Amino acid sequence: MPRPSVVLRENHGFSRTSEPIQLGIPLAKGYLQDKQPHFLKYSDGELVIPFQTRPLSYWPDNSVRWLQVAFPADLAPNQTRVVELFKEEPSLNNPNSQVVPPVQPADSGLGIRIMLPNGDYREMEFELKDPLNTSCSVRFEKKWAVVEDGTYFLRSRSEGVFLTSAGTDLVRFFIDIQLFKVGELIRVDAGLHNPRRAVHKGGLWDLGDPGSVYFKSFSLSVRQMDSRSQWIRPQPGVEPIFSENEALILHQESSGGENWNSNNHLNRDGVVTTRYRGFRLFRKSEVVDDGYRASPVAGVTGENSGTCAQLSEFWQNFPSSIKAERGCVTIGFFPETELDYELQGGEQKRQTAWIQLTPAGETLLNLQSPLTPVIPAEHYANTKAFSCFSPPEETDEIDSLIGLALSPEEGFLKKREIIDEYGWRNFGDLYADHECMYLPSDHPRFITHYNNQYDAIYGFARQFALTGDRRWFELMDDLAKHVADIDIYHTDDDRTEYNRGMFWHTDHYLDAHTATHRTYSRFNSTSSIPGQTGGGPAAEHCYSTGLLYHFWMTGSESSRSAVIELATWMRNAHEGSKGLLAQVLAVKKTDLPRLKKVWGGNTNGVYRYPFTRGTGNYINTLLDASMLEPDEGWLDLAESVIRSTIGPMDNIEQRGLLDAETGWHYLVLLSAMTRYLWMKLDNNTIDEPYHYTLASLRHYWRWMAKNERPFMDDSENLEFPNDTWVAQDFRKAVLMKQAALFDTAHRKIYEEKASEWSLYVTQKLQASEERFFTRILIILLQNYGPHRFQTTIPEKGQLLSPTNTNRMALTKAKSTLRVLIQIGRRIGRGLLQFRPSRESSWLKIRLER
Repeated sequence: MPRPSVVLRENHGFSRTSEPIQLGIPLAKGYLQDKQPHFLKYSDGELVIPFQTRPLSYWPDNSVRWLQVAFPADLAPNQTRVVELFKEEPSLNNPNSQVVPPVQPADSGLGIRIMLPNGDYREMEFELKDPLNTSCSVRFEKKWAVVEDGTYFLRSRSEGVFLTSAGTDLVRFFIDIQLFKVGELIRVDAGLHNPRRAVHKGGLWDLGDPGSVYFKSFSLSVRQMDSRSQWIRPQPGVEPIFSENEALILHQESSGGENWNSNNHLNRDGVVTTRYRGFRLFRKSEVVDDGYRASPVAGVTGENSGTCAQLSEFWQNFPSSIKAERGCVTIGFFPETELDYELQGGEQKRQTAWIQLTPAGETLLNLQSPLTPVIPAEHYANTKAFSCFSPPEETDEIDSLIGLALSPEEGFLKKREIIDEYGWRNFGDLYADHECMYLPSDHPRFITHYNNQYDAIYGFARQFALTGDRRWFELMDDLAKHVADIDIYHTDDDRTEYNRGMFWHTDHYLDAHTATHRTYSRFNSTSSIPGQTGGGPAAEHCYSTGLLYHFWMTGSESSRSAVIELATWMRNAHEGSKGLLAQVLAVKKTDLPRLKKVWGGNTNGVYRYPFTRGTGNYINTLLDASMLEPDEGWLDLAESVIRSTIGPMDNIEQRGLLDAETGWHYLVLLSAMTRYLWMKLDNNTIDEPYHYTLASLRHYWRWMAKNERPFMDDSENLEFPNDTWVAQDFRKAVLMKQAALFDTAHRKIYEEKASEWSLYVTQKLQASEERFFTRILIILLQNYGPHRFQTTIPEKGQLLSPTNTNRMALTKAKSTLRVLIQIGRRIGRGLLQFRPSRESSWLKIRLER
């Protein structure tokens, strides 16, 4: 197998020195053992010095599955260099790296001092001001501590709470500071978090909820004692503006786009908050420069020293600011404005700043257009980094449709401009343009948010791995950051089925108003879903695989945490929270309907879990968590869920799967179970649960091949008969293609059906005016790959073990007894978990709605 390699291409005409590179590299099973010596070298023979690595996950044999690699890159303008990973002891130490001491906490507040080798130092101070514009004091939960220290960088972390003047909790903070040992660089990741629950009366989630917190500003100041002048460069390629005595402040008020004052920027009072288009650069109160979209670098200079800073994605995450004054550079993560900021219950936001301790900030200028490290697609395929992944020799019709996502006229980056999907709460999310399809052409477009439906992050990650096109990486990275902060409900104080969950996309075919990304607004008196006008996070909308890959490909700890959060939420929502009342409610909502179904003659009611995409999402999320925490029982639980959902002797006709509106979800469920088969094959664990799942899937695949038909054939029974249903038919082609690999006795039939479905989907969508819609493109992206994947399943993965695969069909009496036993176990568990305080807390949360 070829040696793992990373391609670096400089195509902006910059000379790059010590530019920080950080990425995840997938490795084949058995290639690199944990703590085995290794080093990096350019293909021209030059050693990469220094470098730093850490394993992100492991194969079952404890060899490294994904390895995070960090190093400084040196490239001449328009140069391409290849970095390779060697499995030997490095022949040299790291003579160019410096010893970086841990940060020294300040005497008070949230500040640190960074000592430099020459005896100089910089002081960094974080400040949050409350709505009265008063600086908040700090209570540490975790004081500054080193969490990673290697030859290339040292990383320190702190967590705690900002307190009001009365001493009560206002908002949590979490800060990581990464000190690089070459290049005189510092990376700061700073975030705020409101851990309170939202009250969300009636299941509505508008701004102004009692669970929100408000603050005036949040900033980082970096002080240098020796300072003679200050400067700000507003945009790349322009000359900096200098000042010797007066402060310079650049404030980005809005995105600067044509729709800068979009209703996407409403506050809790329904008022658009953006005051003017773009940015302004002030010297005192005088505007000395202005424009639309700033990407500034600011600095202060002394006789032989300097301090420069920039805020990543400056204009995209407006409002933002940067200030240079005598002896200090201040980054406004949330700069002071006329209005307060509102952080909703369970919402958080983190941002990234870069600091360089040099007079000109050369590396910071380059980081405005950073290098994008690319791993060859063949390496992803050889290491089984993605299931059913193979670089195509040539593109096909599905590739052409997916390519529309990058269209300069109607692709995802262009769609941001339509509703101005920018600002600190919005940036990274996708405009759900399909929700406006029933509006008259002259009607203003609804503000609608996609919230990662059908795992757009995963689709983007896969396409980046396949093509190396930076635009796919940007879409993945921006959306993953948004989802991890905004779309997940980061609280433990609400009901179990909501805590740590993912919010749905905003309501179908309605405006979001002041609900931002949180599904249901009080301004919509009726929902697009009949009988429903409110709700919250639910299992039908949980997508974690893209976050898993974002963690693997970038090392983002926030994405890793999000995967575990979502898995915990799904487990709690499905298995029930602790306590007697919680278990009684689960009996009412889940077990009694199953009992009623069994009494009606449907023995499929014996299964604990519904045959829906919600269960499919549950299985997928458990599989994702098992990749990160293999010893925490996630995979065992996934296998238990599969066994309690499907069987090889099911009466499929009783499932009602051909009722498109309610039955189509089963395609997501079968896809999750098929993914489970691939995981077991990759891990070489062909066991009884594998055989049970394969036997069950064969039962359903054969039924699909005989009975499935296009959803639009029954368009009169569809509430909204549009071409999203055509895209959903692509799931059938993907399942049939995989069935041909796992059930070779019927391969010809499956392959014919797969070709038939693929042709139907591509022909319909190519002629459709809806082919640019976000939802259609994401469905294709999520399911891309298996439709053209060719491989041979090992014989042991094909043959079925007779053990436990031929479960006898249950009679009505046996099915009733099994459900009653399960109810009894649930009540017994609730009694054992009974605590008066727990029951009281559970009941209080229920009654508050």
